[in-house]
Amino acid sequence: MTDFFAELGLPPSAWVDVEEVKSSHRARMAAAHPDKPGGDVPRASMLNEARRVLESPSGRLRHLLELHEPGFAPDQKPAPDWALFSSTGEAVREATAVADQLTKSGSPIVRAGMLARAKACEDRLAEVGALLSQRRIQLETKTRAVRVEPFDAAGVFILAEEWTFLERLETNVRQAEIALKTA
Repeated sequence: MTDFFAELGLPPSAWVDVEEVKSSHRARMAAAHPDKPGGDVPRASMLNEARRVLESPSGRLRHLLELHEPGFAPDQKPAPDWALFSSTGEAVREATAVADQLTKSGSPIVRAGMLARAKACEDRLAEVGALLSQRRIQLETKTRAVRVEPFDAAGVFILAEEWTFLERLETNVRQAEIALKTA
């Protein structure tokens, strides 16, 4: 297994400065880029994968888990935050439906009548976004506290799952916001 931390010259850690990952990636890609003389396509691909994995908190935690406990199999997956999931899902569904109606509507009168509803959806997405931001801060604090020695595989797995859940919800909200703005 490739150690992406080592490939980018970073110490293995649950928390990294994303700008440091980008900087290290850029420096190493300068020599490996396929468009450069003597460029190395497999190395460039590996460096791109290292950046992608280490920039994502969930990817980074899963990579740490693979490095420290390659055969780790959790007893069970942690339950997601159902309240956060539900409120995010409701806001996203409504915003997506409104955006779809706006897109399909050819009548300026109908579109004008829907603007208040679209604004309410934007406001609701902003509220949910604020909840997700609070959750991100909580997870960042937990992630910064993770120690490589002694390594708690179960704890790292749970934290990786929490990050995956949050990242999916954030993506859904961003996509709904874009749908509303482009409708």
